[in-house]
Amino acid sequence: MEVPLNLKNDLSEKSYWDSFYTRSRGGSFDLTDSSSKRIDELLSALISVIPGKARVLEIGCGGSQWLPRLAMHDNVQVHGLDISSPGCQLARQALEDAGAMGTITEGDLFNPPREMAESFDMVFSMGVAEHFRDTSACMKAMSGFLKPGGVIFTLIPNLSGTIGTLQRMMDRKIFDIHVPLTREHLSQAVKASALQELHCDYFMNVGFGIVNISSIPVKSPGWYLRKALLSPLARLSPLASKLCTNAGKPAGRAFSPYIISIARKSGGDSRLQFRLPVASSASGISIAHEDSVQTAIGTIKNQVAMNSVASDPDTHDPETIGGPRRFAFGKNWQSFVEGLSENRISEAVKGLKTSLGADSLAGKTFLDAGCGSGLTSLAARRLGATVVSFDYDPDSVQACQRTRLAFCPEDAHDSDDAHDTNDSNDSNGSNGSNGSNGSNDPDLSCTSADPAGKWKILQGSVLDRNFMASLGKFDIVCSWGVLHHTGSMWEALENILIPMSPKGALFIAIYNDQGIHSEIWKKVKALYGQVPVPLRCIYTAAVMAPSEFKALISMMLRLGPVKGVKEYIDLWKNYESFRGMSRWHDLVDWAGGYPFEVASPDQIFTFYHSRGLSLDFLKTCGGGLGCNEFLFRSGR
Repeated sequence: MEVPLNLKNDLSEKSYWDSFYTRSRGGSFDLTDSSSKRIDELLSALISVIPGKARVLEIGCGGSQWLPRLAMHDNVQVHGLDISSPGCQLARQALEDAGAMGTITEGDLFNPPREMAESFDMVFSMGVAEHFRDTSACMKAMSGFLKPGGVIFTLIPNLSGTIGTLQRMMDRKIFDIHVPLTREHLSQAVKASALQELHCDYFMNVGFGIVNISSIPVKSPGWYLRKALLSPLARLSPLASKLCTNAGKPAGRAFSPYIISIARKSGGDSRLQFRLPVASSASGISIAHEDSVQTAIGTIKNQVAMNSVASDPDTHDPETIGGPRRFAFGKNWQSFVEGLSENRISEAVKGLKTSLGADSLAGKTFLDAGCGSGLTSLAARRLGATVVSFDYDPDSVQACQRTRLAFCPEDAHDSDDAHDTNDSNDSNGSNGSNGSNGSNDPDLSCTSADPAGKWKILQGSVLDRNFMASLGKFDIVCSWGVLHHTGSMWEALENILIPMSPKGALFIAIYNDQGIHSEIWKKVKALYGQVPVPLRCIYTAAVMAPSEFKALISMMLRLGPVKGVKEYIDLWKNYESFRGMSRWHDLVDWAGGYPFEVASPDQIFTFYHSRGLSLDFLKTCGGGLGCNEFLFRSGR
């Protein structure tokens, strides 16, 4: 657990904290303080999804107001760690004053008692990480206290905006013992520590009351002057924050007082580490006035549900799991499968050949991660590969099984799937033979290239490292347009390498990062889930109309009115030439496909290049709307 970092990297140093806590009277929880209430709601939400008796650790607990508060929960054992002896004394006194039980340990974050390693369900810190030059090393050290599957909550002051400017002006000495981190800096540090990021964002709209002038001698002229300037700003902050919230202005870098991060340590059984509350009210959440809090709590619930639904398909409906509703990808794929034809399959085979640069996959093993309708898997089978398909959405698994039964019945009859739900009376079963033999082209016959091949379909999550490891190794790992929908894209991009053979290939497609346009689309997609089901077609048509109109006008200007309209109509009629897909189903997926993350081509290239992979093929969407395709090969 020890991290190669010492206290020389601590900008504040132990002597500062000893002096600070010697002068301090400690803290107590203030129900009238809006920021304390919001943070308390977040911590309560996190605790509510930990089953059994939760061991919770606060790092930097000197004079803590939070440990006595959390000790009030029946299912919590509180612990604290601080390097300062006076700080630990204040924390013990706070617990005693509240009549609460807890354990306070004096020790170094980077060299703690061995028995504290990997022994906590939740670790949190309030204003600690920003005191270290190497934020990633600090986060890695904190994660060392977590059990596999445990969750970590980090709060730091936002000194990259107006608060930082004020702090520098009012008390430069205090400013200089902080690193002015942005949201992006904290997020990168979390990911560099091999943590699964659940949420990272600016927190609350306005909060000038956190500006610290503690190094200025009390009641000196300079102290009175600073008090006179800061007090009105602090008093106006709650009103300003409320006005911003009512106006729909999200928390941002300019004025937000805090940045928060919620992350999870990989490993463990996510079903054991997290569970959904029975109802929203059971978690103690009763807020509608702070958008950033709602977003964070929604993200926690959404991620928890995503981690557990794959292993328990009977108890979770992918359409209704917590937070902003996850798009019903599986239901969309089931609708798509209804219209699946040999023409679409032929185009999918052609597209896969082009992307992989191979006319045959005979003798190759092929993993389709996030198989959806199973069209890509079917294309790989028809090229001769032995295929394993999986999806975490039960409806997608069923859609893939229907595709196999209709167009590759030999594999369906010979399958030993886990969680196979095929029914011999499936509506597509009666025409399965015609589907598989509908062409004399050897590329379109499921068994002609490799009669002994098999196609197995499983249910599982790319975020489950144990599941990914259980799959074995594959010559080709494919995940087209999937990993950005997992809710934890960078973890998924990491995990997708687990089943890749030492000389294998990785074929992925990831949404292109369009900056502010991507942020807008994320909100559009999240809103889709709140629209009543009967109105979702109308919502899709409405939100996609501008881009469709733009495409039509562009064609008319380029080709003339008549030819332009004809080309636009042909675009819809012949859309199956693009990987065998359906334009309407793609539009529905685009309008509602939530969770939603993006990355630029250079981010993906750098990510995999640093892991020893070489880029063999790249197809971009020209910097616009859509996915960038990548084919990487391993030299491992």
